[in-house]
Amino acid sequence: MYWTIPTVLIVASPIPSLDRARSAGTAVYTIGYDMAKAPKTEHSELAGEFTDDGITVLVDIYRPAGTQGDWTLEVITEEDDVTTWEEPFPTDREAFDEFLATVERDGIRSFFGEPEPNPAVH
Repeated sequence: MYWTIPTVLIVASPIPSLDRARSAGTAVYTIGYDMAKAPKTEHSELAGEFTDDGITVLVDIYRPAGTQGDWTLEVITEEDDVTTWEEPFPTDREAFDEFLATVERDGIRSFFGEPEPNPAVH
């Protein structure tokens, strides 16, 4: 009996010969990326930690650096739950005001994922 094992090439950053490897039928997995090619972002002065009801979250408001583009709003909890608004905001103030309105309406705990159910004890 013969086993056919596919060839796998794992690279830490893009290399010019990847197209040749792919065309030869080699599976290519990239584990990481070139930080120099990572998109640069500009963070709002309104971004930072926010505490309410004894709970602190990180409010991140950002846009592509060097642009006048719209702002993205994300809230990150201490448990690494991330809430990202789908629609961007024309100004960072509008993004922050939406965050404050959400806290007022739904509470700061609304940014946390659903608690894991307690396992049944047998």
